[in-house]
Amino acid sequence: MTSTSYSDIFGLFLDKVNDYYIKNQLENNPVFADEILLGYLRSAIPKFTYSTKNLSNREDALFQFNICLSDMEKEILATLMIAEHLSPKIISEDYVYNKIGSKDYNQHSPANQLKQLLELRKGIIDEANLLMIEYYYRQGV
Repeated sequence: MTSTSYSDIFGLFLDKVNDYYIKNQLENNPVFADEILLGYLRSAIPKFTYSTKNLSNREDALFQFNICLSDMEKEILATLMIAEHLSPKIISEDYVYNKIGSKDYNQHSPANQLKQLLELRKGIIDEANLLMIEYYYRQGV
């Protein structure tokens, strides 16, 4: 195999994320859903800092990398996509928090969703970093 389809990475991402909106779009408007997923992947690629492969060697129009990625490389990209998926939710929650103030926000958000999202995103980024470190050492770089 000389290329890697984005669908391999998208599948790993979707196995980890339970997002009704994306799954609904996949059923009803798959082209739009692919564009959403492509946006997450494009944002994740530069964050894969330890990659030994040239991740810019790709064809977004064909939804593929022109190189063969290992399972570990796909897993790292899918994990980084999760962090990118969470970022807009955090920014949106942060906007609401700043707009209505902390007292009202805490009354209207008993689960303290912003804090949980921030902690989740940090955990996902930590996981991606650990995967990259493991990848780095396995490559003997």
